[in-house]
Amino acid sequence: MTRLGGLSAGGNEMQMFRSRLSFIATSLLIALAAAACGGGDSPTSTPRPTDTPAPAAAATATPVPATAAPSTGTSAATATPVPPTSTPRPTATPLPSFDADAHFRGQTIRIVVGFNPGGGTDTQARFLAAKWRQFIPGNPRIVISNLTPSIAASNFVWRAPNDGTVLIYNATAPIQSSTDPNADFTASGFEVIGAPVARNAVWMINGETLPYNDITDAVGQSGPELIAAGSAPTPQELTGVGDLGNFLLADWLNLPYEFKLIAATGTEQELLMIEQGATNNFTAGSVWYQLPQRRPGWVADGFIKPFAALTGPGGVVRPNTESGEFTASNARELLNDEQKDIWDGLMAPETFVGKNLLAPPDTPPDVVNTLRRAWDSALADPEFREDFERILGQPIEIEQSGAELQEIFAQVEDSFLRNIGRLREVQEGVYAKFTK
Repeated sequence: MTRLGGLSAGGNEMQMFRSRLSFIATSLLIALAAAACGGGDSPTSTPRPTDTPAPAAAATATPVPATAAPSTGTSAATATPVPPTSTPRPTATPLPSFDADAHFRGQTIRIVVGFNPGGGTDTQARFLAAKWRQFIPGNPRIVISNLTPSIAASNFVWRAPNDGTVLIYNATAPIQSSTDPNADFTASGFEVIGAPVARNAVWMINGETLPYNDITDAVGQSGPELIAAGSAPTPQELTGVGDLGNFLLADWLNLPYEFKLIAATGTEQELLMIEQGATNNFTAGSVWYQLPQRRPGWVADGFIKPFAALTGPGGVVRPNTESGEFTASNARELLNDEQKDIWDGLMAPETFVGKNLLAPPDTPPDVVNTLRRAWDSALADPEFREDFERILGQPIEIEQSGAELQEIFAQVEDSFLRNIGRLREVQEGVYAKFTK
């Protein structure tokens, strides 16, 4: 019994030892589990956020953009983001000089034409698109956009970006059209790049039947009369340098002049009438240059000779291929100051410049001057000039720079605005005097 009693007592001790061992093991497991959970209960610890894990070491190959929010972690690797090197931040200090090549390289210049494709103005603009680009630094691409009516084209370019990438090629100066209620522009507000030709007219006479060598020979004479013809059934239809202009000169210079009213007229009708002797003079613009092809020998033989150049300020007329030299007087130079102002206001808007290339208002001077130099360089190139004159159908008449033309634009616009209100008075004042 004792042995059995001893065994019973020993068994109880063994049981107690095993219980203490189990308690120690359990406590150790709990402690290990707590350590595995991060020990977040310590008041001095800073728990790592679980939604933004720390980047792996390989992540440094992809730099953090400079604009990213700064890291809130304590890792030194993430505290200072590395900016990318492929897109440098633009400098706040402007370049000391304008780099025209860099400005236009890779760009596309759009030349807007206010007429449908296939006409003279459109054809000339397309020549510029093909040939002028090589004279512009950076050799930009040039494309043509047709936008009609022409007033819409002017409005579009007026509002276009003023960086030299949008231009307009006009048939005439947009001075008269600027008074249209739909116009958003003023002609002198555009930046003038250049112009190849004016719309200067030549007053021509029959050299076989009239004794005058020049308009100055007819001043104050009673005859023989200059007999012209045209369609102007009312004074208000007496317009243009070829009709109203002749009337004004006849009145101011006291020329022997008569104007026959006919149903309709045009270049071919005028040439036919003078050929048949029904008239002995007519006025035309580019026809003066085309006459050797239309009527070969007329100028060379003296049947037709120039009577006067009808130009705006700064205008000249070149000889045609049969005239050798243009010697007729410029009628504008025979006028007094008051008459000259009326002439510039009512005649010059249509004549002082013909085809012209303009940029939007407030285009930076560096851009404007770059394009002006490119224009001048092109016209100075013999091959370009010869090809352009072939497309124009006449010699290049304008030698003024774009800056000089800019001043003439403003001068003619001022004269136009001063005198347009007198147009009807002027028309009625000469109509009855010379019409038959």
